[in-house]
Amino acid sequence: MGSAEPDILKQLEIQEVAPRFDRWLEAVVTHRAVHPELWRGLRCAEQSSLHGRRHWTRVACLGLAMLRDEGVCRPREEQFMLERRLLLAAFFHDIGRLDEGRDTGHAERGERVFRFMALAVFVGPEDIESVALAIRNHASDPAVLRGADLVAACIANADRLDRARLYEHPMPERMYPELPWREWEEAAWEWATGG
Repeated sequence: MGSAEPDILKQLEIQEVAPRFDRWLEAVVTHRAVHPELWRGLRCAEQSSLHGRRHWTRVACLGLAMLRDEGVCRPREEQFMLERRLLLAAFFHDIGRLDEGRDTGHAERGERVFRFMALAVFVGPEDIESVALAIRNHASDPAVLRGADLVAACIANADRLDRARLYEHPMPERMYPELPWREWEEAAWEWATGG
């Protein structure tokens, strides 16, 4: 991409993220009665101004932007696979939240919900572990995953960049430095706060 502009993030939202999230949300709503954590998480997400769909969408768009800006030339199939995993992790990363505060078990609950829903949202077995790792570790210290998984690092950085919605800048020591997150910090701030 090369240019960290809020307009690029909005284009990603409209063209790539929102259509997939609409399909996945429909699948999740269909299954919410069968899984109690899914029901609670979905109810919290529907009512949440901090951790709901708007946040998931910003995390997805920022994650895609960093992944594409990373500067690595990959075969098209590999890039598509990484982007699909990233979008799934962004969609499910906070679905385990029970409240807006410090919910220390939300990542593990989100992983369980994702594993339950994986087939319903058409996730192949080759994607499950990578997405589950990203969900489970999105709030972890960067030392946990250092160099281990690109999708997990993108989701963690994007989630931290979206702290702009709380009028907070990310702490550099909590970011994965191998990703171009600084290039997207200003755009994330502008997008989340409206200016």
